[in-house]
Amino acid sequence: MTGMRLLGVVRLSRDTDETTSPERQREAITAYAERKGHRIIGWAEDLDISGKIEPKKRPGLGPWLTKPDKLAQWDALIVHKHDRMGRNLRDFLNFIHDLDNLGRAFISIEPELDMSTDIGRMTATHFFNAAEYELKQIEKRVKDSHRYIKANSGYPGGQVPFGYRPVKNGKGWTYEPDPEYAPVVREMVNRVLAGTSMRQVALWLNAEGIPTSRNVVRRRQGKPEQSSRWTTQAVKEVLISPSIVGMHTKDGRPLRDGDGTTVQRCDGVINRRTWELVKRAVAGAPHRAHRVDANPLLQVAFCGLCESPLYAHTSPPTKNNTYRYYRCAKRHSTGECSLRSVPADWLEGEAGAKFLMGFGEMERGHWDIEPAEDHVRELAEIQQLIDELDAEYRTGGLNAKAYARQINAFEARREALEALPVKPERRTWVGTGETYGERWVKLSVAERVKEWRETGFTFYVLPEPGGGFEVAGWGSRWPESIKPH
Repeated sequence: MTGMRLLGVVRLSRDTDETTSPERQREAITAYAERKGHRIIGWAEDLDISGKIEPKKRPGLGPWLTKPDKLAQWDALIVHKHDRMGRNLRDFLNFIHDLDNLGRAFISIEPELDMSTDIGRMTATHFFNAAEYELKQIEKRVKDSHRYIKANSGYPGGQVPFGYRPVKNGKGWTYEPDPEYAPVVREMVNRVLAGTSMRQVALWLNAEGIPTSRNVVRRRQGKPEQSSRWTTQAVKEVLISPSIVGMHTKDGRPLRDGDGTTVQRCDGVINRRTWELVKRAVAGAPHRAHRVDANPLLQVAFCGLCESPLYAHTSPPTKNNTYRYYRCAKRHSTGECSLRSVPADWLEGEAGAKFLMGFGEMERGHWDIEPAEDHVRELAEIQQLIDELDAEYRTGGLNAKAYARQINAFEARREALEALPVKPERRTWVGTGETYGERWVKLSVAERVKEWRETGFTFYVLPEPGGGFEVAGWGSRWPESIKPH
């Protein structure tokens, strides 16, 4: 075909490269058109435009591909080099497919590809097949390299879990606990195990100026930090991630080798037994944290008439004075309870006195819990991996040989786990050598509230005939986490 109407396409990421300057591209395209007897009807120039921008979204070329009046003016698109159309081969091949759907041809000078002729299309087919094969080989080599690095506890790059840092390991890289931030993770763990909410942990991290995971990486790279802050969700992700015990992860789940065994990347910031306790604490954490200073008797004081919780309130100030009191939740919401407002100072004082009367001579302590080892969680994960492998095989994503090798390894691992003895949970009571009464005088209001809630201390408030109140039914539910022998 001769005498075609050509659209010349010129692109440059930076207007500084003399080897691919707009002038050189124009000269090469013009000379080719004259030599072949074609006519250039217009130019689509995109200077200082990255190859990452797809052709339809480029300010110069885009209208020639999307507007019918411009699309009707040309038969073939011509470039100096095929890489002017995309940042990589995959983008280029996709664009050629789009052009074919538009009924337009593509011409490249280097390498010479003229898809308006039969010979040109044949040459292009061989070129594309070879290029596509090489692209797949490159992708396979990259995946194999990453798989080898991960299987050998290496670090292929990317985001580093909070509390770790990348270190050189022979010719490659791996992780190790970060001497600066691993102690921060341990403190997060200790606070949550002590009953602190994840929201309070996030507030503490922000108050201390601890950078988020991404900002730690940016600090190491010498880049300016982003305006990100710790949130409850970010704290939770650090605490429940398998990375905290040194496991290699993928999409937040432990990475496993061919027999289903988790891949250990390095020593963990905490041990697995502590991690199991942390996950339990996180799973049982309330969705919202209540302000201790505003409502210290929440979950402690209850109405003796209807058993609804008592909530603290503060009246509007009058003559520079305010009045704090507790009121029944049911009376406030429906008016169905007759308990009057209870003075806060009196009630909180009575709560402290009754607590010391019941618990003052008791030694403080906790259960040291060694979780059971029944392998239920790991067996469930292996079953999920088997199900995923089955689905991949059924959809043609895995050949029979690879499927058989992996499924046999997973099933062997499952049988080995099922044959292991079950180890029951072990609990050891650890006393502190200090009674609740000895510690009480040292505590702030917030710490005293924590003592109440940890021991399960509760009481009920009843009205007295003479107009006052009495604290009745006080005692403890003694949660198993702190109940002594």
